[in-house]
Amino acid sequence: RHHVQHCGPESAPRSVAYSVDFGGLLRGVHPAVAAAVRRSAALLGRARPGRRSAAETRLTEAFPEGLEAAADVFRTLRASRQQDGIAGGPSASRSFLDLHSGTTKPEVLWELERARGDGFEQALAAAERARQRMHAAALAFLREHDLLVCPCTLMPPFRGELRYPVALGGEGGGGEAPPLGLGGAGGEGEAVSFEDYIEWMLPCSVISLTGLPCLALPAGSTADGLPVGVQLVGQPGGEAALLAAGALLERAIRREDAAA
Repeated sequence: RHHVQHCGPESAPRSVAYSVDFGGLLRGVHPAVAAAVRRSAALLGRARPGRRSAAETRLTEAFPEGLEAAADVFRTLRASRQQDGIAGGPSASRSFLDLHSGTTKPEVLWELERARGDGFEQALAAAERARQRMHAAALAFLREHDLLVCPCTLMPPFRGELRYPVALGGEGGGGEAPPLGLGGAGGEGEAVSFEDYIEWMLPCSVISLTGLPCLALPAGSTADGLPVGVQLVGQPGGEAALLAAGALLERAIRREDAAA
């Protein structure tokens, strides 16, 4: 709660964009997560710090363009980061695998093998170019909107004994084989199998690619009390205003919950 002291001047955002699934990129978003995004956007639209300001907040269901390849771009960049940070770089990757494959978790092995695959250098260069395009598109988007509200993860918390969820509402996770699922399609609330161990947190991955400041905060719960949250994405260099918007939303949620 100490973030409040770092907030900028309290003012309601003039324009808030929100998206539950980035135009279908996020598969099978849990209904409670979708509800939290819509609720947060609506509360920001109504919230007024102090006296009511003259301008109303404009709400728009929208998201930055050019995110279609975000999942694969993130996986490629992550594989490169794992290779550099864990294996010591491309030249040391093979010896690392020879020495440590028996004590390294399967998910990391999968990423290291991906980074050693044929054509990876070209894929990495293409991924970096795509990341730069996404960054530019996000900057253009936030010239039209003060704030973007979106999910943190696709689902509520899963059981602690699971390494990661392989499906929305599914069981298991992790194993001897590379952590790939069936990759089934699914809309909001539909059952889906996740493609790998990071897809359940794909909303965070997408926002990371934009390079924009963001914060996450609790914004609701499931029927059985599991928490769900949202991300607020702000202007480049706009951390103070972003923290102010987060504090505004936090108070609005608290007031609405108290009145329920």
